[in-house]
Amino acid sequence: MLRAADRTALERLGLSYEAEPDGGFINLTITNYLLPDGLTPRTTSLLLRLPGGFPDASPDMFWTADVIRTTSGKRPAATEVIETYAGQSWQRWSRHINSWRPGLDDLDTLLRFVTHCLLREVEAAAA
Repeated sequence: MLRAADRTALERLGLSYEAEPDGGFINLTITNYLLPDGLTPRTTSLLLRLPGGFPDASPDMFWTADVIRTTSGKRPAATEVIETYAGQSWQRWSRHINSWRPGLDDLDTLLRFVTHCLLREVEAAAA
């Protein structure tokens, strides 16, 4: 279900995860995902919904098990929607990869994108 290259990337990064099929997607849940300083709580579960054909098919958005806020209490924009997957509620982060390159981008790219989005929220709160 999850490609060997994706499992290797997750293990190389020391991330604990579960992968479950869900319709045409694989729900990849990374547990105890460490958020950047400036966000609270410090850890959460991160959900990545990988479309069939990933990594040639572009992923879209990501979700957190907890409602994430900046340490000043601000909720990031475009995170107001709560969705349910696998019987659990998730805060949807409406962030879109507009430059996905099939054949070049992969799970490492997606994880760097998530980190970039989270750090932008920290920077915006500090401005």
